[in-house]
Amino acid sequence: MRVLHYASLCQSAGVAQLKTPVTVRLNPDLLAEVRQSAARDNRSLTNFIETALRERINVVARSPVASGSVPVFKDNENQ
Repeated sequence: MRVLHYASLCQSAGVAQLKTPVTVRLNPDLLAEVRQSAARDNRSLTNFIETALRERINVVARSPVASGSVPVFKDNENQ
């Protein structure tokens, strides 16, 4: 309950909330590439991954599948 109270106080005060630790398993080569890319951008690993996830979510949200505008083709036999 305290965490929820703290989160609502942060939100109402405009203060950034603490981030939730998450454990993921990544291919070592991919992790090395991500670390290098984050360093090139002068960003933390967390910030780089978070930004990449947000960008991907935005792409998926704008996709035709997400918007329901995927064309439906009828089979000639079923018309």
